Amino acid sequence: MAELVGPRVYSCCHCRNHVCLHDDIISKAFQGRNGRAFLFSHAMNISMGPKEDRQLMTGLHTVADIYCRDCREVLGWKYERAFEESQKYKEGKFIFEKAKISDAIHLGTLGRKLASFFADESFRNPLLDQAIPLNLEVLRIQTEV
Repeated sequence: MAELVGPRVYSCCHCRNHVCLHDDIISKAFQGRNGRAFLFSHAMNISMGPKEDRQLMTGLHTVADIYCRDCREVLGWKYERAFEESQKYKEGKFIFEKAKISDAIHLGTLGRKLASFFADESFRNPLLDQAIPLNLEVLRIQTEV
């Protein structure tokens, strides 16, 4: 599974696989099959089903369902083609249904918090009453964006 960089990622609600970045949201004003949906410019860790023409609220589109690569949960669809000129901006974009994704904090944020907490590069073990050196270089490499 590829790890995404950025302050916030959305994950598959079923298996927590990272599937899209919050920064890639184009619009939150979309309707999915089961309620509210978001339009994203990019997606990751997904697979696509076959293309099919589908009559949606905004007209006829060629779309392909998108699935979580890990658990195969249907998360939404990708717009492959819009037949109406006013809908062409959707081509190549992804719809994720809000009910199918969950907001998560990227692990990089946790790494930065840990690095600042252990700023003196040691942790005092109260049981042994001694300082244990930490290798913060690993944390720094993993948290740099």
